Amino acid sequence: MVDLRGTGGAFVSASEPPRPPEPTVSELLFSAAASLVQLGAKALSEEKPDDGRRAIEGIRALEPLLSEEEKKALKEPLAQLQMMWVKATQAKPDPEVAKEAEVAKEEEERAKARAKIWTPGSGPQ
Repeated sequence: MVDLRGTGGAFVSASEPPRPPEPTVSELLFSAAASLVQLGAKALSEEKPDDGRRAIEGIRALEPLLSEEEKKALKEPLAQLQMMWVKATQAKPDPEVAKEAEVAKEEEERAKARAKIWTPGSGPQ
């Protein structure tokens, strides 16, 4: 094994690659929040609103632990994620129920139209 002088006078082994610096707790918290934004958006695009809601709740839980600058950076993506969730969870009409309602409305309109038609023996209109 050959030892080489690395930066700062530390010995570096030729057989082992240097390790990247470990992230700080603050960096990991922000990274987790950013990952939740991405995963939440993906879940909502795949019509998984429960996973989207969990991502939003996770981001909100991490917010008190973030710096003001990090909170500002997440504000817009979180708002967009929340809007995606609202759109994903709005009641979508059941096609069968919508068809039944349309048929009922047409029948009601026909009944009104028939009531306006005078037929002999039905009396004055």
